[in-house]
Amino acid sequence: MAFRARLLTLLLCVVLICALTPEVHAKRWGCTDTESNASADAESNASADAKSNASADAESNASADAESNAIPTSAAAVCDADCYPFTINLIPNGAQDPRAVQVFELALAKLQTIVLGQRLVAAPVTLSMYYRLNGLDGRGGVVGRAQNYQYVEVCTNAEPTCNYDVLPTLGEMVFDSTDFLFGTEYPAWTEFWIHVTLHEMLHLLGVGSFWINRFPTRAGYNTRVDCVAGSYAQYKYPAATREWRTLGGAGTPPVEYRASSSGTDCTHWREEAMRHELLTGSVDTVFSSSTQDILDKLSTVTLGAMEDLNYVVDWNRADQYTLSQTRRSVSREQGEQEEQGWTILQEAFAAGRGIQQLVQHGPGYVPPLLDRAGNVLESGSEW
Repeated sequence: MAFRARLLTLLLCVVLICALTPEVHAKRWGCTDTESNASADAESNASADAKSNASADAESNASADAESNAIPTSAAAVCDADCYPFTINLIPNGAQDPRAVQVFELALAKLQTIVLGQRLVAAPVTLSMYYRLNGLDGRGGVVGRAQNYQYVEVCTNAEPTCNYDVLPTLGEMVFDSTDFLFGTEYPAWTEFWIHVTLHEMLHLLGVGSFWINRFPTRAGYNTRVDCVAGSYAQYKYPAATREWRTLGGAGTPPVEYRASSSGTDCTHWREEAMRHELLTGSVDTVFSSSTQDILDKLSTVTLGAMEDLNYVVDWNRADQYTLSQTRRSVSREQGEQEEQGWTILQEAFAAGRGIQQLVQHGPGYVPPLLDRAGNVLESGSEW
């Protein structure tokens, strides 16, 4: 009897240890950023895993992840020991319409669930995003613009031949007030503008805007895209290419180069090949009182482009997106609506309107140059 009692006690201890192990792993491998969103994601993901997986599978998977520290393809990323905080502060540039403030805050909340941290420099980096509504070109024209003002450059190899990557620290989004305040009573208004805002926010993170060399003060930038507007464009980095091929694409992700717009060429996915993707240069959703679904989707290809820019992302945040949907409509009515919308957008596009644009950083700004440990190699200038 004494032996059985001791055996029962031992088994209870083992059960308790196994039950506690996933929580210990979750805390150990959580992102070093202590923001509440990261904490909430870690808790909700752990809860979902615990419900969907058997206890034994949860233990073995957690152990394997902890040992390898690898980011699985198209799976939830782990913000491990090489991940450092990347904080985004959203700041209104002057007094703003309360409806706009709500949209921008919702878009930021969505972005914060996507970006878990950064791997470029072993130091916290903060990006200040300013936003405002302003008259641009009236109804139906350019809906929004993004502009990077300040950033840090980080050597990715030993000096004296310093090649470098960039993380943004200050930028601004400007949205056309006429477009933004049109149809505020429509059911899809909030969701539509969350997607438009997210597009511009991703530009401020460097998606598209940091693909080509837009940094004239120092030589050696690691370009992601070889591009000559009007001639060719070639994406060069592995993560977005991997996701493009996973979706069934051939070669590398197609980058726009024939839009005849300096704010679109070389900085967006090609519309004809990746229609309905959030990071193409035009808005595919035809916004009206009858709009039910937002066509523009955040694909794993764009998340791959973020990984290529040294961000750690949560792959579970990608929208459902397939390349075949760019050529398929689920009904005659929807197909006719999309064709009508495409015709309108093409006409606007040819006139340099109906697009989302990038503009160059502030003139005269010289960014600081850091090493991977966060030490200042060269001081910058105030813009």
